[in-house]
Amino acid sequence: MANDLKKVLSAEWFKARGRKTTYIVPALTILCSVVLFFAVGYAAGKDWIGLSSGFYIASVSMGWLVNAMAFVAVVMTGFQISGEFAMGTVKPAWTRPVSRRSWYFGKLIACSAGVTFLFLISFLTITALAGLKFGYSDLMEKDYLVHSSSEMWRSLLVVSALTIWSLWSAVAATSVFAAFFNRPGGAIATVIAVSLAMTLLAIIPAARPLLLSTCLTQPFEQMTAMSKGLPLPMEWGTLLWRTAACAGIWTLVSVLAGWAAIAKKEITF
Repeated sequence: MANDLKKVLSAEWFKARGRKTTYIVPALTILCSVVLFFAVGYAAGKDWIGLSSGFYIASVSMGWLVNAMAFVAVVMTGFQISGEFAMGTVKPAWTRPVSRRSWYFGKLIACSAGVTFLFLISFLTITALAGLKFGYSDLMEKDYLVHSSSEMWRSLLVVSALTIWSLWSAVAATSVFAAFFNRPGGAIATVIAVSLAMTLLAIIPAARPLLLSTCLTQPFEQMTAMSKGLPLPMEWGTLLWRTAACAGIWTLVSVLAGWAAIAKKEITF
């Protein structure tokens, strides 16, 4: 399987290098990050929201960008899997000595790597700009230290890691729907409909911790509250295990379901 997986990943890398979107999407990601940073920074400077703090500006900006990253993960996975069915390029891949399992996991790894790369570009862009414009200092209330800068840096890195883990879950969940459709549009539209349903279900307190949408948004909501010196929505330990466990379960169930769908997929298209 390792050799087959290497072949799939090599093919994905070769195809990516020849696409203009491979260079356009990261450039647009940086542009969106810069625009969002200055928009949030301007609002904070006018006292419309929050405060002029590097940690706060970075947290709010990344919190907004997470939704865009989730959408990118959905579109990327939809085109990577359903797009192969639409173009018929999956036929030679599956008729050669490359197993369906390797093909499927190679797609998951490629999509997860892509969305991680875009997230890191956004994170580095925003944190660099926030440091240059606002700086990263201790959060003080008069003469009382609320949170030290080192503590907030650790928390920022933790919520970023949790968000990346949740984005991988979004890739895995999208792959299930992509395996059932022979066109990317159908898979993407279905995932968007499911995400809207999750938004409605989030109203129910008992259902909210179980939703993938919660895993995606909750870490930076926690960081935003911390950077403002507000009471935290939950303890850090609780946030860590809940998000990791919820995203992990979504990933495991999605990968098993996606693999089962790929294994039974007919290549008559």
